[in-house]
Amino acid sequence: MGKTGRQTSTLFLSQIAALFLGVFTGIINTRVLGPEGYGILAFFFTITSFTVLFFRFGFFSASGLLIAQAKDERKERELAGASVIVAFLIGISYSFFILFLSFFVDDIFNTNVGWILRYSSFLLIALPFGMLVPQVGRGMNKIERLSLFSVIPTAVYLLGALMLLKIIQIEPFHFILLSIFSTIVSVLVVMHSFHPLFNNIRENLKEIWKKNKEYGFHLYLGQIVDQSTYQLDRIFITYFVNTTLHHIFC
Repeated sequence: MGKTGRQTSTLFLSQIAALFLGVFTGIINTRVLGPEGYGILAFFFTITSFTVLFFRFGFFSASGLLIAQAKDERKERELAGASVIVAFLIGISYSFFILFLSFFVDDIFNTNVGWILRYSSFLLIALPFGMLVPQVGRGMNKIERLSLFSVIPTAVYLLGALMLLKIIQIEPFHFILLSIFSTIVSVLVVMHSFHPLFNNIRENLKEIWKKNKEYGFHLYLGQIVDQSTYQLDRIFITYFVNTTLHHIFC
């Protein structure tokens, strides 16, 4: 089996493993939290997964293309390092957006997730990195690392949930923090495996900015048009019904 075959099979098996582990996490979430608690959990991730789509601005796609076009490994690693800085800045802006949204979301949707968004907003800096890692992995042609990115979050979440069940009375907030923590662990492990370099930062940031104007932002606009309805059904269900019924329909 050649390299492409190994990469394909590894990625496929990791996605199957993540799906298999996800079944168990779903069972734990629904049985422990019940309809109301699970509705809050699901709505939190509906809001965050929908809004974060608008915080790519094309930079991650531009970075991935530049990395793929790089002529040597050192340049790839430098561009990966510059991409980390871009993602961190985007993460900060997203964190402030969530903090701002938290003061209005309960009035709009008649829910009780505002305080959860508020307390977790700083940790959500990591969320945009979830869109950067696949771009860097594909650009570097390190598909095996992306396989880890598929499995690690679910595995960490499942282990953490089983531990929490033994020591505390579980609330939706606990599982939300655990999920964010799982994402952070996954991002740190996989990004570290790419060995990003933080040299020639100004030069590489300029390259990413230029490529984004030429390519990334135009792709971003197309993605927004294509994905603007992503999970809108779940948001509308909560708006017109409530978070308790959210989990039934979604």
